[in-house]
Amino acid sequence: MLFSFAILSLINVVGCIWIAFVSLNLVETTEFRFEGSKLYMRGEIYAKTLEQLEDIYAWDPGISTLVETDIPGLLDGDTMIEFGYRIRELGLNMHLTPDSEINSGGVDLFLAGARWTMEPGAHIGVHA
Repeated sequence: MLFSFAILSLINVVGCIWIAFVSLNLVETTEFRFEGSKLYMRGEIYAKTLEQLEDIYAWDPGISTLVETDIPGLLDGDTMIEFGYRIRELGLNMHLTPDSEINSGGVDLFLAGARWTMEPGAHIGVHA
């Protein structure tokens, strides 16, 4: 009986995590803004981040640099990998400002760029 309760509790927890994951991927968590040939990005990488980039790049293919300002991480690892490959394919440079703070998948994304620059004060966080 105790074993059955433990299994049901585990199923309940996994179900709640899955619902939370799906729900967060329905809310737009990545924001972009233009400044000349630079595209500024902030927020978590989620299921539609790549789609957002494709729409923006179709509208303005003159973008040469993606500036990560505040990227706490990701909600969708598969999208982050595809997003990184697309960044490299487009030949976009990556840049961090003195106020930039990137963590987890934001660091992976930074490294996907064709060229990397950062200003003193930028924060890069990794975890194991």
